[in-house]
Amino acid sequence: MRSRKHLGGFLLLSLLWGSTWAAIRVSVQHMPVLRSVALRFLIASVVLLVGMKLRRESLPALREWPMLIGFSLLTIVIPFCMIGWSAGRVSSGLTSILFSASPLVVLLLEVIACAPSHRRRLSRGVLIGLLSGVIGIICVMHSARSSSSEVGGVVAIVVVVLLGSWSGITAQRHLGHLPPLTVSGCLSVSAAILIGVASLLLDRGKSTRWDMSAVEAILFLGIFSSALGFFLFYWLLREVRPYTLASRYFLMPVVAVSEGVIFLDEVVSPSLILGAMLILGALVPVLQEGRPGVGTE
Repeated sequence: MRSRKHLGGFLLLSLLWGSTWAAIRVSVQHMPVLRSVALRFLIASVVLLVGMKLRRESLPALREWPMLIGFSLLTIVIPFCMIGWSAGRVSSGLTSILFSASPLVVLLLEVIACAPSHRRRLSRGVLIGLLSGVIGIICVMHSARSSSSEVGGVVAIVVVVLLGSWSGITAQRHLGHLPPLTVSGCLSVSAAILIGVASLLLDRGKSTRWDMSAVEAILFLGIFSSALGFFLFYWLLREVRPYTLASRYFLMPVVAVSEGVIFLDEVVSPSLILGAMLILGALVPVLQEGRPGVGTE
């Protein structure tokens, strides 16, 4: 990334989405999954629509909405419901680590999706960086073993990783002509409506237990993780290659496990320190890649 502004946005996005898993676990302990996701994107929709109003951005033309609703369904509704469902089955640290496969999946999909004449060769430094990231993930995984995970939850997260990797490539091609704030707002509104309707039908009779931790979790997920996070994501997606942006998942396990150390008094192991160093080192050559090439726009 050539701009410090883009690098700052990338690091902030990594911090926000690396902190998401713990908040999701808190929210689903207090309310049904669909209700928690619907409330999250309802709050995000309000924030983003206010932002659009202040910036005087208008809603897209009607012909754009089928594509936006489709993206919302495949990149928000299905993935976030699956994440919420798996939150009680897979630890937040392991979830973040599973998502760290995204840069490699995106890289593979880029190669498959691009025509041979448009494929961009990766430098040796980037390939070494990706390998270093994988080794770092293994080290972090060794330091964050969890016995509470279930096969179903792990499979759900893997499916979400595949959908998210695909969306990064296709969104850059099909949504790049729309302002990032507009894309984020429209996707959040669509998600809030779709999940809200599903929650009204399926969560009827299920109770919600409100306390300060539940309120804080929902507000964080709605305002920071969803509204600010998705705006940053689609803003950065206009400027960098999808796999470069997906490399945020190398940082997210470090954030997730580090927060466990800071807030939950978990022990720092040598493998965690080694893994964090390898992951941070892996980001250097990847982030030095500039704007997206011809074959990725």
